Amino acid sequence: MPVHHWETINTFAFKDFDPQRTIAIMATGSIEQHGPHLPVGVDAMIVRGVLDGILQRVPDDMTVIALPILPIGKAIEHENFDGTLSLSTDTVMALWREIAASVFRTPVRKLLMLNSHGGQSDVARIVARDLLAHHKALVVPVSWWAYKAKTRYPATEYIHGLHGGAEETALMLHLHPDLVNHKEIKNFVPVSLEKAQQYPMLYGSGAKQAWLAEDLHPQGATGDATIATQEDGQKICEEAAQSMIALLQDMVAYQI
Repeated sequence: MPVHHWETINTFAFKDFDPQRTIAIMATGSIEQHGPHLPVGVDAMIVRGVLDGILQRVPDDMTVIALPILPIGKAIEHENFDGTLSLSTDTVMALWREIAASVFRTPVRKLLMLNSHGGQSDVARIVARDLLAHHKALVVPVSWWAYKAKTRYPATEYIHGLHGGAEETALMLHLHPDLVNHKEIKNFVPVSLEKAQQYPMLYGSGAKQAWLAEDLHPQGATGDATIATQEDGQKICEEAAQSMIALLQDMVAYQI
């Protein structure tokens, strides 16, 4: 059986997993505001949807163990909006490190850290390097969107429309259409569009100014949610899952 959920495995069964061909997936989300049209659990719901897609596609030549999803993460940039649940950077790093350390006490030596919140991508990379140094295991931090083709929407949507815009709205229309408030869907024109013209060095590909959600749009969302469709969301989710399978295949082939 190539797919397991960590919490369903008997303690004496772990010894039977092949360290070379077994990968644990630690999926991390966030509970944070996503504007007036989407619920606060978007990131956690999306990573669950992508993870489900991955588990449905696991080939027979590998074993994948899904850890319980970690829905709450580091979301300090959204704390000024009601409903956001956020942990400190230190707490998130300790949580991820200690869970991974528990994984590595078993024969499992490969870990995919599947992230769904851009605000903690840097944290995941730091934790992964720490884990490598201390456990000599293969640790791969990746966000579900890492390999996506940026051709479905206008180019500005992929630069400035990253929170509650077309892509996340489409995914929610696919995964949880009942939780989308259609009356509030609109084009949340990000403040960063104008600022990128005023301050090209601050908003270019080099330096990155620190920001809070309200700096990008007073309603906390950015991007054109009006162009999102359920069909787009299904395709985005499927493409993300397929790209992660390709990554898992590389991880299985990688010699440890």
